[in-house]
Amino acid sequence: MTRPATSSLLANLATHCIDTNVFFNFWKLGPDEPYGKDVFKTQWEIIEKKIETGEIIAPMAVHDEIMKGKEKDDPLKAWAKQHEYMFVELDDDQVAAMGPIVTEYPIYNDLQRGSYADLCVVALGKARGLTVITSERETVAISKKNPRIPNVCSNQGVKRTSVIDLFRQEGRTF
Repeated sequence: MTRPATSSLLANLATHCIDTNVFFNFWKLGPDEPYGKDVFKTQWEIIEKKIETGEIIAPMAVHDEIMKGKEKDDPLKAWAKQHEYMFVELDDDQVAAMGPIVTEYPIYNDLQRGSYADLCVVALGKARGLTVITSERETVAISKKNPRIPNVCSNQGVKRTSVIDLFRQEGRTF
């Protein structure tokens, strides 16, 4: 295993930031999860390698969302603890990037109904010029009450991709 990059190096190495749902899609194995890492082992290993080399980071809010799970022995929680270096604390640039997002999507002001982690993912992408990786799909009708990350990214000029498109962009086939 490659030695992971330290938090201080991540700002310079990162090209992507990742949404919580990608982790859930690989780790929360069940009939509704499209990329169970037990089946898509190679794909998960590629994502994990990009995390270890600092190419993929996530805001601390993603870490917090993972840790909210009720399962005591959740293997994703254990994994997140081992990979805490990938989670970036909120900084002034991200806070500044949040302003226009919250203005356009006021639901993010409501911490009970709006997803703080989603806001932080888009803000991190915007502040650092990163491409957001999400499993959410863009919708034709943009909802202010339930904004989808791809729509928010498009509205804010932030690049975004899906896991499958990330692999396509890299010319990977399995």
